[in-house]
Amino acid sequence: MNEDEPSKLPTTWTDVAKSLSEGGLPQIIAGPAGKAISRLIAGATDIPAAWLNARAEKIKDETAARTTIMKAVAKASADAAIADPQLLDRALSRYVSDLHRKQENREAVAQKTAAQLADAPPPSDTSGPSDDWMNVFEEYAEKASSEELRDTWGRVLAGEIRKPSSFSLKTLQFLSVLDKATAEAAEYLLGSVFDQSFAVLDDEVSGSRFVQLNLARLAGLIGQIDIDTNFRRQLNESGVAIFAFGEVGVVARGMPNHVIEFLCTSISLIGRELYPVIQPKPSDEAVARLVTKLQGISEIHEIQRGKVVSKDGRTNAFGLETVWKREPVPTAEG
Repeated sequence: MNEDEPSKLPTTWTDVAKSLSEGGLPQIIAGPAGKAISRLIAGATDIPAAWLNARAEKIKDETAARTTIMKAVAKASADAAIADPQLLDRALSRYVSDLHRKQENREAVAQKTAAQLADAPPPSDTSGPSDDWMNVFEEYAEKASSEELRDTWGRVLAGEIRKPSSFSLKTLQFLSVLDKATAEAAEYLLGSVFDQSFAVLDDEVSGSRFVQLNLARLAGLIGQIDIDTNFRRQLNESGVAIFAFGEVGVVARGMPNHVIEFLCTSISLIGRELYPVIQPKPSDEAVARLVTKLQGISEIHEIQRGKVVSKDGRTNAFGLETVWKREPVPTAEG
């Protein structure tokens, strides 16, 4: 390998350093969030702006860094009694290329994470991801070569930074082997989910929808298709219960404190953790199916649809429009 050849060592991480140090993101640069992002960039234990700037200047000297890698590989090759110069050159080329690819992927995920946290900064008291969790996450992040995967892993890391233990190692493994067909099946299933935990599916499923739901079941997102869960919820003291399909809300109004019941499908832990990552579009058909189920409960008098916002464990609805109202029972005159 000729010393005059362009270096293959990564330099894109300097852009990450610049965006973090100059982007006005103090909650990201410091603390657990910064520690997690820095591990993707350079394995540092903290990521203050001064460290970022110094490291950004140092990495510009690519020739010295490249020489260091060449010497390390050459020494390892000599120790292994590899005397073929061409073999050594190919080994070095592959080694550097592999480092470049993995580092580029890690840094791209770091950028996606920073963008997510800029829109919704983590709370100041978050402890951030554990070291064990980050050890597993880093291995997956360095393989994320597509924009879609990088965006996915960026949302995952941002979610784990905001709320540790949001994503189990089982869910990380699921995402690492997620193929197109399973992703489409998951998106269809989760589009029918309310409150991120239960799905309202057709009573009879056939054709391509059956194939997708069966694939979702085999992937561990739901239980048996023909086994339903008896869902129970109590109307509050004002006689109201809110069901959230993402940002779409269904509001049931009826007898105060009455417990309503209907059949639905339970979503697994992986499915619940995937919901904020996939961010499925709510299914109008699923919303309509829930409305139909609620109409069959005599204690419910009115059903409305609108938008919902969930924060701090509370769900509020607004912009409501009545989609169904029970007709009053006529009384005999005289």
